[in-house]
Amino acid sequence: RKASGIVDLFGDAEKPMPLFLTEADPWPQSERLAREFAAIGAYLSAHPIDDYAALVKARGGLTWRAFLEQLRATHQLTGLVGATVVQRQEWRPRAGGRIGIVTLSDPTGQFEATVYQERLADWREALEPGQSLLLQIGGELDPDAEEVRARIQHLEPLEAVAARKTTAIRVLLDATEPVERLGRRLD
Repeated sequence: RKASGIVDLFGDAEKPMPLFLTEADPWPQSERLAREFAAIGAYLSAHPIDDYAALVKARGGLTWRAFLEQLRATHQLTGLVGATVVQRQEWRPRAGGRIGIVTLSDPTGQFEATVYQERLADWREALEPGQSLLLQIGGELDPDAEEVRARIQHLEPLEAVAARKTTAIRVLLDATEPVERLGRRLD
């Protein structure tokens, strides 16, 4: 090739150039998930709700798929669902006010839910993309069109729910003297 004047696009194939990568700390999970979603529109390595799955279940919450299955059986349902906000759009209908359409995601899929004017202003900050929430959702199913209408009736950030989680500690003592000191520390 050299004799004919042809140059390889990637340089001399006989002698590969060494690749030097600088050492870097791995991204925290929240940043990695945000970057995955920004790059391809889906979570690959995990889902933000995964860390809260046991808490959601303990509170009686469902996955979106389980909510849909129950909704298909009853055609109307109110239940708790843990989900992460993907997008929030607001629009003003002819009647006035503002309505929010929120795209949400959990490990079983994405869905949209409506927030009406009465609560939109109060919840606007919590409905920012990336926020993980415990939602009380009212759902209706039109069996003929297979159309689901979901409305957010109440919401709470999952971080706040986790912070209030009841914890207990059991202390076993073989003498009564430390009880008073321990009591002062716990107060």
